[in-house]
Parts: sequence; C-alpha cells; structure tokens
Amino acid sequence: MIRELITDAREAVQKLDDPMLRYELRARIDKKEAAIEETLSSYVSAVQEAVEQDKGQLLASLKAFWAAEDGLLETYWRMVQPENQERLEVDLIDVDAIRQTVIERAPQLERELEISDALFMAAGAGLDYFRDELIKYRPFPTRESGA
Repeated sequence: MIRELITDAREAVQKLDDPMLRYELRARIDKKEAAIEETLSSYVSAVQEAVEQDKGQLLASLKAFWAAEDGLLETYWRMVQPENQERLEVDLIDVDAIRQTVIERAPQLERELEISDALFMAAGAGLDYFRDELIKYRPFPTRESGA
C-alpha cells in the first residue's frame, strides 16, 4: 500500500510541466521513500532476529507493525522456525511477505494443526473414535462439490 502511494506520487510528479518543480518533488519523494524503506526494514529485521530469540520477542516484533494476535503465538512460532519455513512457505524478506505468509495464514494453519492433532490422537484411540473424528472434521458439502 505504501509503495503504491509512492508510485502514484512519482507518476503525478512526472506529469508536471515545470522541470524544476518536478526535480524538487522527485527529490522529496526519494527522501521519504528511503526513510520509509528504512523503517519497514527495521520491522522485518526485528522479526528475523526474534526467530533466533524467543516467542515473546517474536510476538512483540510482529505486533509492532502487523495485527498479530496473542492467541496465535504458538502458531507464529512454529511457522517461523527455520526448519518449518520452507515446508510452510513462510517468507520473512519484507513486510508484505510477512503479512501474507505469517499474519494472514496463521489462523488457517492454527485450524489445520488443531484438526491434524485431533486426528492423530484419534488414530491411536481406536477405529471407531478415529472414524467419529474424521466425520467431525470432514468438510461440509457445498454446491460446488456436487451436494
């Protein structure tokens, strides 16, 4: 969103007739963009460093810029662990990637983990219990699935 605004500002400035004003405004935009990028990079660095530290630091660094939820801390922590990042397609390279691959995906992953844990536990408790758990978590039929 921020980068789109900068692009829009550059396009608007390019349309100006006065070359001196265009030059001055481009310089201002460049200066603001550099400051914004530095700030955004600091948020990303904080998350990357928190992966090496602890869960509390991770949550604090996520909350500094994104709408991270306390109740998803364990899921965030699992997602960002180096051994899980590739498998879960977690990307910590910029603010947009963190939003998309961590913040937005965590609630869905939390639900998937809840289901897989329940099914795993049910598998060891007997066939009838496992069947009941499968039925409990099966997707509801939709018009698209032919029901």
